[in-house]
Amino acid sequence: MRVFEPGGVGGSGRRAPAWHALEGLLSHPGGVALVGAILLLPLALNPGWFSHDELQWAAFARPLDGVPAAAGWLEIGRFQYRPLTFELWLALASWLAESPRLHHAVHAALGLAVALALRGTLVAWRVPSATAGLAALLFLAHPYAVFVHAWVATLADLIWVGAGIAIARVMAPSRSGAAPGVLRVLAVAPLVALALLAKEAAVVLPALLVVLAMLTRERAHLVAAFVAALPVAAYLALRLPVILSAPADPIYGWSLAAVPGRALGYVAFPYALALPEIVLLARLPTIAWLALGAIAALHLALVARVSRRAAFGWLAGGLVAVAPVLILSSASNQYGYGFAAIAAAATAVAITGARGRIRGALLALAAAVALHGALVGWHVVDAGVRASRFVPALAEALRDWPGPDPLRLSIDGAGRAWLWTRLTHEVPHVGGVPVGDRVVIVGPGDAADLRVRRDGRLEPFGVAAPR
Repeated sequence: MRVFEPGGVGGSGRRAPAWHALEGLLSHPGGVALVGAILLLPLALNPGWFSHDELQWAAFARPLDGVPAAAGWLEIGRFQYRPLTFELWLALASWLAESPRLHHAVHAALGLAVALALRGTLVAWRVPSATAGLAALLFLAHPYAVFVHAWVATLADLIWVGAGIAIARVMAPSRSGAAPGVLRVLAVAPLVALALLAKEAAVVLPALLVVLAMLTRERAHLVAAFVAALPVAAYLALRLPVILSAPADPIYGWSLAAVPGRALGYVAFPYALALPEIVLLARLPTIAWLALGAIAALHLALVARVSRRAAFGWLAGGLVAVAPVLILSSASNQYGYGFAAIAAAATAVAITGARGRIRGALLALAAAVALHGALVGWHVVDAGVRASRFVPALAEALRDWPGPDPLRLSIDGAGRAWLWTRLTHEVPHVGGVPVGDRVVIVGPGDAADLRVRRDGRLEPFGVAAPR
């Protein structure tokens, strides 16, 4: 039983020696793991944080009153009910709050594990090992996946997508080619429940199994979708009113009218090479949106020339994977993590099944997406380098700040104002030094106590900014 059956189209069937050598590397799990580790190394060596989430959870794990925050296993009324994620995050923050590089390394290792699980799952589905290895590396290079692997606040996405890949592995045919038996079908339910305890996005797992059943036409996969729907139905019965309530944070506001634009955005963003975060798509003119949509359509059409099933799986499965966030008032890179895994698998199938000009075009598109992934990684790491100077300098400045007025910070240049704003947003304390409302960022031209330089260092406000 194969989900994808590439036909080998687009030119001569001859393969270059270099391609044979590449296939040898991609066929070996050790080779894929080595290349993947190299791709993740810059992210693992990031010396600082990207946002307030990391600082907040470090404070929750090591509070000033000595009583760590609870994961909230029984608090189903929470807007973000993610007790499994919160439990693990509290543990990691408690151990690694003062070691950003080690925390990033652990997170990147988890990302590599997800990529290798994707490879193993594709092999279990009778996808050639070289194709599966290429899929794993394309996944690691995808902008959505790079963002998740670079930012340690995305642990929930690692868990729920990892659980989804595990479900796909369980649903793979046996060595004899038989469909999964009753025990494997029943095993889907606890995996879905595990994913739901990590993130709300896991409600899409039954629908993804329906897409799988449409590809395989196997009754067992349709039954598995029904089994997966049972924990999701119970979850929604308890949580849907809370999820659809109006949260305090405006980024979680929602509207059905947002769906078409959001769907186009998640499909088109991987080709927007100059943008590090998907939220910036809103600044583009209509002509840019049309161009990005056309590139995405071309990519999908080329995949369809090689394997219609791969193209259908990418389009249907990818949109299902991001379906819960299409109604939100704001988009975020990490929401596309599952989309990235599906897109990488479909593209790898097409590349290895194509020949000639079609393969060349697919490789060019994959390279463009990977280049975008590198830019996203640089964006997060660059922020971490600056934060590694800013956060300890801020803690030192606040340590002896008398108050009661807050410490006023002036931003040296507007380009990184978002970073300093996020790193000072509702952070209880940093390394035992209270922050909270003791610091405020002032506008251009306003009086200040300290200036934040572009590299993250602090200096007295009266010192002239370097040209």
